Amino acid sequence: MERLFKHLRELLVKQNEIIEELIALGERETEALKENDIKNLAQIVREQEQVGVQLAEMEKERLALQEELAAKLPAARDAGLKDILRMSALSHTEELEQLADKLKENYRQLQVLNETNKLLIRQSLSYVNKILSVLTPQEEKTYHRSGMVKQKTATSTIDRTV
Repeated sequence: MERLFKHLRELLVKQNEIIEELIALGERETEALKENDIKNLAQIVREQEQVGVQLAEMEKERLALQEELAAKLPAARDAGLKDILRMSALSHTEELEQLADKLKENYRQLQVLNETNKLLIRQSLSYVNKILSVLTPQEEKTYHRSGMVKQKTATSTIDRTV
């Protein structure tokens, strides 16, 4: 049992490190979005994908370990980490609870950062779409006297003559 809790501690520490790395990447992503640095942004996204895969693997391992611990303790099979830690009478339970709290806070911080980056991306996309709509000709649809729809291609805002 002690071995399982030691392994849980190691996983929580590693997960916190990975999430902190994702937070740092997210902050770099925010700066790249603000500076419109597409090349750097592409590199950051590739790094985030790699680190995200590591985090997903760690999470699977942690959940499997939690199930194993729940089976050995008088806890429900779907008991959460806090529930399992409360049932443990080991001396290092407080440290594990602190690690779990830190993990939860890091997840929350990452979520806020991701929402900010999503907003910046949406704003950039909206700006690009607005510029494209001004620069590209739009089809005008009107009804002809006969009642049929008449499509007329509008002229472009940009003069293409050389």
